[in-house]
Amino acid sequence: MLGYYQMSDIPSMADSNGAFMDGCNGLFNKYGIRKPGSILLSIFSKCRNYLVQKGEDFVVLKGSVDRYMIGMCNYIYVSEYSGYTLHNQIPPEDAYKIFESPKTKNIELELHNMTEGTYHIILYQINRKHGSAFDEWARNGYPEWLSKDDLDYLRHTVQPLRTLYKKSTSNGSMQFQFQLEPHEVIFLVLLMSL
Repeated sequence: MLGYYQMSDIPSMADSNGAFMDGCNGLFNKYGIRKPGSILLSIFSKCRNYLVQKGEDFVVLKGSVDRYMIGMCNYIYVSEYSGYTLHNQIPPEDAYKIFESPKTKNIELELHNMTEGTYHIILYQINRKHGSAFDEWARNGYPEWLSKDDLDYLRHTVQPLRTLYKKSTSNGSMQFQFQLEPHEVIFLVLLMSL
């Protein structure tokens, strides 16, 4: 999941003299704007956890007493053809065309053996509308030159969508159902209410 949105920097997008997204894979772009991988790493690092279960598109971690962290993603792979031609110039407006056919993914999870009660849920969503420097850059028309104010704006607006709510267990279990958009990552932090 840390590889999410590798297109946040486009190494093959030549012209390094001012192109906003020119750079390499990493947690920040060359202007210090956090990429989604940086956001994900900071969320994961907030608590020490041990692995409960892992699948192709999710991971469930348990921390201290009655604290859980769940990460889910709808990773879209780079198409085989694009993998062979990636050295070619890619205009920014065509960046998403190198991926295989994007599809919405349904994920259902059920946690068992939980302490009975109500949990505070913190939901973080990173997708093309929230948390993507590339998509925010696209929304502004792919400008090649950005002022200091533009960069400050991007540093503050490229954040995950955060939602808070409560959910109760039923016989020590809790179910979650999500529809993840292509390239979307979701994090849930569950904390037992006192």
